[in-house]
Amino acid sequence: MAIEYGFELGAPATADDVAGVLAHTAAAHGLTEAPGARFDGEGTRLRSGVLVLASASTALPFPDPVEAEFGFAPAVHVLFRFDKFTDPAAQREDMTRLVTALLASVAADAVLMFEGEIVWLLRRNGQLTISERGDFWTPELAALLPQHDRASLPSL
Repeated sequence: MAIEYGFELGAPATADDVAGVLAHTAAAHGLTEAPGARFDGEGTRLRSGVLVLASASTALPFPDPVEAEFGFAPAVHVLFRFDKFTDPAAQREDMTRLVTALLASVAADAVLMFEGEIVWLLRRNGQLTISERGDFWTPELAALLPQHDRASLPSL
């Protein structure tokens, strides 16, 4: 079974803009082996093992749980699929670096979820909140993020 995180961004984010930020950040931090890595189409696997793919969100045949719970419709979905055979800590660090770059570059509401259910990070109206649970946001990972609050976040 794959370990997946989804990062949902609302408008005005676009898949092309998000893929560009991911490519620039991955190159700047040496996260990929290929200098021209693309994060659309089939995505790119980082050195740490995590596969990253940005795509436009598609309408669901039922009410979107992100919109129902947090009040914004996802415009872009970023998939982070971890390689279960490599170090999960390195993959979480790479994911956090990319999420941080997106938060800095794209002025949109956003939510980071594990398996579409457990909410680890939420930005609404410019306010960033991370889960108060310490089993994901270690002090080292939390230090990579911009200014934030810690609170109990709902699960979907």
